[in-house]
Amino acid sequence: MDYNNILSDITNISLVILGISITIFTVVYSFILNKKSEIKEIIKKSNISTVSPDEIQKHSFGSKIINRYKQLNKNLAYLSILSSFIFLASVFLNRFLFSDTSQLSITFFWTLLILTILILIYFVLIFFRVITSYYSDTKI
Repeated sequence: MDYNNILSDITNISLVILGISITIFTVVYSFILNKKSEIKEIIKKSNISTVSPDEIQKHSFGSKIINRYKQLNKNLAYLSILSSFIFLASVFLNRFLFSDTSQLSITFFWTLLILTILILIYFVLIFFRVITSYYSDTKI
């Protein structure tokens, strides 16, 4: 078995997942901050004058969206941390441990491979959650 090529693939996959998850995290974080400022404006307006039913609905919808996207960002943060760990561990294994094919290196390799497969599954699940959320939010 060609451990070095597979280890290189593990390193690349973890970097790709890290980059994608951090990018989506920052976009969603920006969206959350934007929605929060809209809600603050509605609350500020409600203190000064009466609020229209449309604004009450915007407040309710904005709060639901913020809570949903907070959960998404939490999952993306976990994904970023896990993929960072896998990346660093694979670099460590490639540079320091894998010069010899000891039992420790082989065990560490299989652990990283299983973690990479699990993180890919987690990534796909988060992606499908975003897609289903998109379709439910944009349905007319």
